[in-house]
Amino acid sequence: MKVRFHRWYNTILSTLLALLGFEACSSDNGEDYMEMYGVPYATYHLKGQVTDESGKPIEGIKTAVKYVYKGVSGKTETWGIDSVMTDANGQYMVTTFDIHQDTKLIVEDVDGEANGGKYRSDTLSIDRSRAIKTADGKGTWDEGTFDIHIDNIKMKKDEADTPDA
Repeated sequence: MKVRFHRWYNTILSTLLALLGFEACSSDNGEDYMEMYGVPYATYHLKGQVTDESGKPIEGIKTAVKYVYKGVSGKTETWGIDSVMTDANGQYMVTTFDIHQDTKLIVEDVDGEANGGKYRSDTLSIDRSRAIKTADGKGTWDEGTFDIHIDNIKMKKDEADTPDA
């Protein structure tokens, strides 16, 4: 009876501790190791330049990193990660800590006529394989800092802005 009670007690206690995230950890050869919780991450700097079709830099273009995915309902949904505006040289740098397969760079003219006319928005896929490591990570989970250059983003004038011939 006493053995049966201890088995049930140990089973229930082990189950509760497992549900709370505690686990007994040891290897077969007797060496202890630490089990870590978390998700590896890296810092990505998406850099580039936005120009018009003639190559002139455009200031005031919003560059946004968004995760585009199919929702539960089957509709395409977006989750905004971060965004910045281009400077006077059309340069931008957006920092993010995660890039999925479906991460996109969305460029859009949010100031209308203010910087040389109204331009059509564009969506570009981010190719994570083009990332160049620029710094080592700090600690176990930090994989480091990477740059991804997305240059030659040429925005087209919005047809509604083009005068009729």
